[in-house]
Amino acid sequence: MKNKLWMLFAILLVLAFIMTGCRKNVLQEAVEISEPVSQYNMRQTMLYFLDENDYILPVQAELPWEDGIGKAALNMLIDNDEKDVKLSSMGLFPPVPSGVTFDLDIQDHIATVDIQTNGSELPKGIKQKKMLACICNTLLCFESVNSVRVRIDGVDYDTVTNQESGEYTETVTNIEPIGSDESETVEYANLYFISATGDFLVPVKRMVGVLTPVNIVNQLLTPSIGTTLSSPLPPTVDVLSVTVDGSTVVIDLSKEFEQVAEDATQEKLVLAAFNNSLCSLATVEQVKLLIDGKEYNPVVETMAGNSFYNILD
Repeated sequence: MKNKLWMLFAILLVLAFIMTGCRKNVLQEAVEISEPVSQYNMRQTMLYFLDENDYILPVQAELPWEDGIGKAALNMLIDNDEKDVKLSSMGLFPPVPSGVTFDLDIQDHIATVDIQTNGSELPKGIKQKKMLACICNTLLCFESVNSVRVRIDGVDYDTVTNQESGEYTETVTNIEPIGSDESETVEYANLYFISATGDFLVPVKRMVGVLTPVNIVNQLLTPSIGTTLSSPLPPTVDVLSVTVDGSTVVIDLSKEFEQVAEDATQEKLVLAAFNNSLCSLATVEQVKLLIDGKEYNPVVETMAGNSFYNILD
């Protein structure tokens, strides 16, 4: 009888040990699973900075998910010494002065942002318009926001837009020359030039005579006067021809483009500049490049149509 009791006791001990180990393994697995999930708990968010030419420059960044992520995005636009070292090295400049804070309220798809100066001096004139554009553009990229109203230290501000209500309902773009007013009586080309540091594309709207693929390509070869922007194509590369096949624009480049294509980052910027500039035309759906008359196949990564052209690592 005693032997049976000891045997039963031993079995119970073994089972208890096994169950403890199982619980430990389950907890370990839960920890191991939860860690990678937390690492991917990020949101792709569009932020608007200024470049050294005071052009508005959109970049896509990953921000940690949190309640009030819209306000977190705005805080990324505030001047900060530690953050600015990295940003300035890439040619990005926060548009909001240090010391400024934000109050943000979103109701019925209308975002009301109160810019609280806290004793800091806001930029004046065109620089203030650029600052407000960066703030409102950033908010308009959220699906929950259809329009933005601005206050400064609790006082309603008559934002500089074409809307009689004083609200931002569309993102503000760079009109060339800087500060000119967009008119419905002229045609504007949407052009994408390379920033001074070579890291990003800068979107610019330029008044042109006729919106044709040939004219768009020619405009891309001439960067904005008085800026440090550069053409997507280096001067060593020639455009041999620009033809249209249905809704496809075919651009034949000289063989020197092969050297440009060896740099994946540079290749992606060039392709994005041509695609975005030409596909802004209603008649164009696709852009195809040739090198000295031969078919050119870029790497798969650079041809991802849904990937944004400016990524902030």
